[in-house]
Amino acid sequence: MKSNYSVFEKTADGQFIWIREVLGALTRRDQHWELLTKDGVIHGTLEGDPGSVHVFTDEAGLEYRIT
Repeated sequence: MKSNYSVFEKTADGQFIWIREVLGALTRRDQHWELLTKDGVIHGTLEGDPGSVHVFTDEAGLEYRIT
């Protein structure tokens, strides 16, 4: 199932700024989480319930919050 995600970057002072919005499908491959988008596969970690409210964080530290 695809969902809309708002992407945020954490600043040096700990605030989050909105970067963009993406459409993607969250999947689990072995012990790793991936967000599949039209532009490719993003690897990262997941906090929360994948079926409802969650935050996906990619390897660069960007947060993808389900909207």
